[in-house]
Amino acid sequence: MGLFSSKKKVSVDDIAMQATLTAVDVIGKAKNFEDVDDTKAISLSIGYFYGFLKLHLNSITRLDTVNLIVEKSIANLENATRGKTEYANLGHMVRISSENALKSMENEMKKRSENPFLGVATDYLIELYNNPPSIGVDKLLTIVENMQLLYGTTSNLTKDIKIVN
Repeated sequence: MGLFSSKKKVSVDDIAMQATLTAVDVIGKAKNFEDVDDTKAISLSIGYFYGFLKLHLNSITRLDTVNLIVEKSIANLENATRGKTEYANLGHMVRISSENALKSMENEMKKRSENPFLGVATDYLIELYNNPPSIGVDKLLTIVENMQLLYGTTSNLTKDIKIVN
């Protein structure tokens, strides 16, 4: 890192809030399907965002700090949606899908390091549709694009930063 590091120093609270705002922003840019519940799709997509965020943060800080950042960020989302019945389980759903996304990406990177997004997108669709018998190629390609958007956004969020307490 050196004496003249170009990395921006950010606190845990600052990166947690930035992650919250970024998650909401990027979900607005992701494509959705007409045949699924919007709340479930939003919760799932935000969860995948946080799973990818964990993956990126693990490369720049300690695991306990990663978990603290993600928990604070999800708490920010819960506070922002408090009182809205359609988002009553948002935090719980996001936490579950975040773990699923992290596991999926880690597994897929081992299997298909050149393009793990196809497998991750398949896992996402299985979670979204509760084990569908078949998934159309058009939906799969749309979700691959969404996964790349979420992953790229988390990469940009964590690029050139140093987490400080």
